[in-house]
Amino acid sequence: MKVVVAPNAFKECLSASAVGSSLARGVQSAAASMGRKAEVRVVPLADGGDGTMEIFAARDNATLVTVDGVQDPLHRRIKAQYVVLRGDGGGGGGGDGGGNGDGDENKSGDTAVIEMASASGLALLAVDEQDALKTTSFGFGQLIAHALRRGVRRFVLCIGGSATNDGGVGMAAALGYRFLDADGEAVDPVGGELVRVASVESCGAEMRTWLRESRIVVACDVDNPLLGARGATRVYGPQKGARTEQSLARLEAGLANVARLACSSLQPVHGVGGVPLSSLAAKAGAGAAGGMGFGLELFCVTECSR
Repeated sequence: MKVVVAPNAFKECLSASAVGSSLARGVQSAAASMGRKAEVRVVPLADGGDGTMEIFAARDNATLVTVDGVQDPLHRRIKAQYVVLRGDGGGGGGGDGGGNGDGDENKSGDTAVIEMASASGLALLAVDEQDALKTTSFGFGQLIAHALRRGVRRFVLCIGGSATNDGGVGMAAALGYRFLDADGEAVDPVGGELVRVASVESCGAEMRTWLRESRIVVACDVDNPLLGARGATRVYGPQKGARTEQSLARLEAGLANVARLACSSLQPVHGVGGVPLSSLAAKAGAGAAGGMGFGLELFCVTECSR
């Protein structure tokens, strides 16, 4: 008897690989009790959330890159990882990826698989730390920037399992965008401070060039818009600690504020695949990962496919 076991992870409990191993043992045990032998193949699956990177890391052409000093959702310094899949034009990419990652290696044929949850995930926080007003996706942006500096221009960005509701502002800040208040001072890129943003400045020319050269695939399984009753805040905010009407209203107002300002400020600098920036908030998937779906298309100067 041949059996294929293809599970997803059990959220906040077991990885897809661990679930598959447990199911395989159960199938083999059941088969043995009936006097039969079962050949079980485990094929872990993922939907863009926690554990997606683990599946890619098991591939023969995968290298795990470790980055020190990445900010977690509460600005604490941690080590985070992403996977580089070596391509035909990419070279070896050996080592653990430590250091500043500013080498001039040509890795344009490689693909970086970056899991948002590894740097900006809800699983990194204790239950009493979960608060979308105070969390940032800055660490996720640091990982993207690290891969860009290595010369990687192909990305699979897995955005499930996030702890944030910042519309990708934290990620963008790590790429060099500036979000300023009415006095010209930098605003902390967390969900609760987005209402204070009065102006948005683009990242530097070099970063814009790297981003324009990149191809980005976003792995997510939701089609929510950025704002409204089906938007990021109202649907997913309570899962991330925003459980009062006051908190939800502040987060929603912040996302709307940044969307309006950023689309207006950045339109002269870049457009995205001919799509008006102002229409991005209504696109299916814009509300994924606390608005990261929107932020990736707006700030990464490229059209993201899903």
